[in-house]
Amino acid sequence: MEPTLRLQLLGMFRLMRGERTLGEFESSKVRALLSYLVVEREKSHSRDALAGLLWPDAPDTVARKNLRQALTNLRKVIGDAHADPPYLEISRYQIRINPNAALWVDVVEYARLLEAVEAHSHRDMARCTICAEHLQRAVDLYQGEFLTGLYVGESALFDEWMMLTRERLHRQAIRSLELLVKYYEKCGRLDDALRCSNRLLELEPWSEKLYAIQMHLHALRGNRSAALKAYQRCQEVLMEEFGVEPLPETQQLWQQIRHGKYAVETSTPPPSNIPPALTPLVGRKDELSALIGRLLNPQCRLITLTGPGGVGKTRLALETGRRMRHALPDGVFWVSLMEVEPGGELPFAVAHAVQYPLRGTKPPESELAAYLQGKEMLLILDNFEHLLTETPLLVTWMRAAPQSAFLVTSRQPLGLQAEEVFSLSGLPYPQGDSRDVARNDAVRLFVSSARRAKSDVTLDEKSISTVAHICKMVEGLPLAIELAAAWMRHIPPQEIVTRMQEGLGALAVAWPDVPPRHRSLHAAFDQSWQLLSAEEQRSFARLAVFRGGFSAQAAEQVAGVSLPRLTDLVDASLVQFSPEGRYSFHALIHQFADEKLDSQRSALRQQHARYYANFVSHRAEDILSPRQVEVFGEITREWGNIRAAWNWCVEQRDVTLLDKMLHPLFHFIDGRSYIAEGLELFTRAVDELAGAEEALSLYWRLQTRRSVWVSQTGDLETAASLLRQGREYFRSQGDQREEAFAVHQLGRVVYLQGDFPNAQQTMEQALTMYQTQEDAFGISVTLNALALILCLQGEYQRAHDLVQESLAIYQEFGDPWGLGVRYNNQGIITQRLGDYAQAEQSYTQAMACWEELGHTLGFASVHTNLGLLLETRGEYQDAVKHYEEALRLFRRLNNYFGCATILNNRGNVAARQKEYALARSYYEECLELREKLGDQRGLISVTNNLGRIAVWQGDFTEARRHLRRVLEDGPRYNVLPLTLSALGWMSEMMASEGNVAQAVGFLTYVSAHPAATPETREDARKLIEAISTPLSAEELAAAREALSGLSFEQVCQMALEVAG
Repeated sequence: MEPTLRLQLLGMFRLMRGERTLGEFESSKVRALLSYLVVEREKSHSRDALAGLLWPDAPDTVARKNLRQALTNLRKVIGDAHADPPYLEISRYQIRINPNAALWVDVVEYARLLEAVEAHSHRDMARCTICAEHLQRAVDLYQGEFLTGLYVGESALFDEWMMLTRERLHRQAIRSLELLVKYYEKCGRLDDALRCSNRLLELEPWSEKLYAIQMHLHALRGNRSAALKAYQRCQEVLMEEFGVEPLPETQQLWQQIRHGKYAVETSTPPPSNIPPALTPLVGRKDELSALIGRLLNPQCRLITLTGPGGVGKTRLALETGRRMRHALPDGVFWVSLMEVEPGGELPFAVAHAVQYPLRGTKPPESELAAYLQGKEMLLILDNFEHLLTETPLLVTWMRAAPQSAFLVTSRQPLGLQAEEVFSLSGLPYPQGDSRDVARNDAVRLFVSSARRAKSDVTLDEKSISTVAHICKMVEGLPLAIELAAAWMRHIPPQEIVTRMQEGLGALAVAWPDVPPRHRSLHAAFDQSWQLLSAEEQRSFARLAVFRGGFSAQAAEQVAGVSLPRLTDLVDASLVQFSPEGRYSFHALIHQFADEKLDSQRSALRQQHARYYANFVSHRAEDILSPRQVEVFGEITREWGNIRAAWNWCVEQRDVTLLDKMLHPLFHFIDGRSYIAEGLELFTRAVDELAGAEEALSLYWRLQTRRSVWVSQTGDLETAASLLRQGREYFRSQGDQREEAFAVHQLGRVVYLQGDFPNAQQTMEQALTMYQTQEDAFGISVTLNALALILCLQGEYQRAHDLVQESLAIYQEFGDPWGLGVRYNNQGIITQRLGDYAQAEQSYTQAMACWEELGHTLGFASVHTNLGLLLETRGEYQDAVKHYEEALRLFRRLNNYFGCATILNNRGNVAARQKEYALARSYYEECLELREKLGDQRGLISVTNNLGRIAVWQGDFTEARRHLRRVLEDGPRYNVLPLTLSALGWMSEMMASEGNVAQAVGFLTYVSAHPAATPETREDARKLIEAISTPLSAEELAAAREALSGLSFEQVCQMALEVAG
């Protein structure tokens, strides 16, 4: 989590949000309170203790009151009420800084860096690169004494704590700078050493020891005059501060430097043959830090850096060597093994790299072992994979040089007991809707490489998005990214994508300054292929039939690849193994393997399809059960393979296997909200099976299920047509179960079209059919849908009874998806009944079900309904948060009905807050979308809202136009709640125009009607109270009775006549 607040305590107190300094603190004690809480953040603090710390002399009640006021000011300054999570955890008795808050504090980071130094195991502190980096960052943070200039007053306890903390941090800074001086001197970085010594003298200008260090460093640099000036300054300070002369040893040092007799031991950098980098290393910050940290640990003897060809093993190893060139006294050496053959060449390659001439007095491996004895160096053995038979030599050298470390790069581990395997994968690449794509490591590597190919390359937002896609295509593989970027000299990014889709051959260059194996991906992978045995090559190729990973069982049953053979391929860095127990290919290696699959392809794909069709069908019974989450997880893990199996069966018109998969796949896709994929898979199947007589039943089962997702994209006419045709087909075949399914789904589509009476009638037909079949699942599903339709027509109590009945039946199935749907609808209905506590509980239960399942559409629905509930309570800011999240999810699903609902609701919130221009913009956008969808109920709803804000703004001409439409169309579509709402707004307009008695009559009717929502009834009652003052008791009574006995249609007609 990126910090939103940054607090500086080392030096002057400073609190910042972004670039802005926050300074609205009422007193220094509020700053003191925040400082104390963040420094002592590991524990909670009682209110009494904090009050006593800052107001020790005040009476307890006054001190506690002061603390409450200070907390109020602090929370206001830091924006605690709007932070997620909040910065402070406050209870009745305890206060603490929230450990998860997005708050960065320099003192906390300072302590973390120094703790990392203390915890790190290293060979020599004075040569430890990792610790030096931590120490340098820590002293850079130390911008001055802790809380410089903060004065609290009358708080001796706080002052004591502040002084003790200040002294502790000061001593840590002194110690850190002293260690850095030693490190930089050892590395020969004398300017850096002097810079640190100058800072030491700034912190302790009276320290004679520090002046002696500075004299020594100037002498090392050969600057005798600067060394003598340092002594003169030391002499002056000691006399001025303490009235004493420097110690005899300091005077002796001065005399030696003065007369040129100071024996300076110049520090020679350790030897190294690491070549300079031709290009900068992009990314790999964490991996680099981890490697250096381990190699500096004396317990670490051997690290093998593994990974597929092109992943950047050599580049990372060389950069590691470069960063460690001062860390070991006997040097860092790189041994390129690319041209070294097994059978005796290895010792000569190593001897040449370490610049030791073998004399031939004994076997070369023994002579080299004798040379390495007592040495403390780092040997980087690069490209060891073809020399695995030579590992005994490596063991011999490790024993001869117990203080040395070995870093080996290889496409597979060496299999030694002392070996630490460090697996390297591709660079992180943009995932999904990743923000700030340009800062991504893989994208940065592409851009850097492209600019080397063509210096004037510029990338706009669209091009960067395409580059991100390229990086994703190659899964962040550095060599592939660099090869693709080289094409930028000739073609734009989109054309590079097209070339890459044609095959691996596109990723090739003719760079003479890189090894041939790195001039194309095919060459890099082919080198690994050549190292395999014939049986391993066969197994590797057969595994290409899988998509998106596979289990060991699937490898055995589909491809005939045993677990030991799989393990060999993992060791060869051609197959990846995850901690979850699954195997997979890098996308480009998979492409290479697929090229090797030739004649076996069709038979393997059929076996693959049969295996995964059985895999899915065996989970059909459990997919609507309490095991649903587990089953969904199993199917999700194999989704790539299941898609491939489905598509193969479609190509082959394998009706038997498709039929096996249909039922569980439909429920999985619907439950996971994979709507676009569901449409793609089922549309492909119906297109292929159209006209095939033997597949007619399957064809229509596919179409009726496909219509569910077609309707969610807003194409209601197509969905309704498919369902009517499907209903007739199944009726002609006597298939009552499938006919009932088609009728039920048709009722749902008619409901989405806003024709509630017809939707209710159709749903009741489906219910009768399911009851005849004694189909408990179908009965429950239909009762639930019928309840929602009745609710939207204002029949709240009947709707409540039906949803309760549906929920009771569904407990038998117990799957989270179905239970979530019912809890959600239960919440909608109880909210309409005015039981907000029960509604919130139901929504919470629905969210829990869908969180367990990962049901995106369910999340969006619950966020929508929670927003409505909060809006009803007047908690507009929280309501908007839920609406924004719902809109994000609906857009992700291309669910236009949901998007329209949220736009309408956002308009309602803006209207409630009297932001009428904003409200109208939301409503008009919603209106346009509703018209495209042909959503009559939605059009009535948004038209009613436009009428409402016109009334509130006093634009009665506009209000009449909108509200008349609602009063005309509402009864036709039986949307009583919306029509009653429009009557309420029409009445408010009447009252404003002086027709108070008529307005009271209509409002009395609205407030008493059972189909009115609780909010509409409450608004009507409040308005009656507000406008009825001019009426006498007799007039008020007459007005209240004016419409009694009239039908709903008559009341609407009267309102239209009165409105004119």
